[in-house]
Amino acid sequence: MDSVLPRWREVNRKVLQNAPCSVAVLVDRGFSYESKTVGDSTASMPKRVCIVFVGGSDDRKSLELGGRMAEQATFKLTLVRFIENDNGLSSNEINYEGEKGLDKAVLEGFKRKLNESVEYQDKMMSNIKQELLTIGQNGGYDLVLVGKGRFPSNIEAKIADNQAENVDLGSIGNILA
Repeated sequence: MDSVLPRWREVNRKVLQNAPCSVAVLVDRGFSYESKTVGDSTASMPKRVCIVFVGGSDDRKSLELGGRMAEQATFKLTLVRFIENDNGLSSNEINYEGEKGLDKAVLEGFKRKLNESVEYQDKMMSNIKQELLTIGQNGGYDLVLVGKGRFPSNIEAKIADNQAENVDLGSIGNILA
């Protein structure tokens, strides 16, 4: 696996850099599928899906994809939204305020359309790293959707990991992987 992994990372890197559209990267850690039967057509389909939502255009795309899944009865969708304390942003974080308005509109539309079929959880941003580790380690989800993220420095500092092994996945994807 060690000899194959660098080649896949290079493929991922090139696709992410050059794709003219949104791209999803799936990380299969090989958990939970051994008990499924070979003849079952839904054996490889995830049933429990979590969308991690911090905000920004990438997370809005993840929400859109999750919304499509939620329309199918075979999926149980959970939206985990991380919220900040409004302590004010510095002048270089002003663009993020505009993103928050777009996030709010998309979230409201998502809830209006799918409120009955989705479980919602609000988590505080101050605990984000531990909450992400819990999501990744507890085995409660077959699939976790998360945007790569381009966050302001105050959010990035809360999730930064000095030993990022999967930088192409973004900070949150690296923690989960």
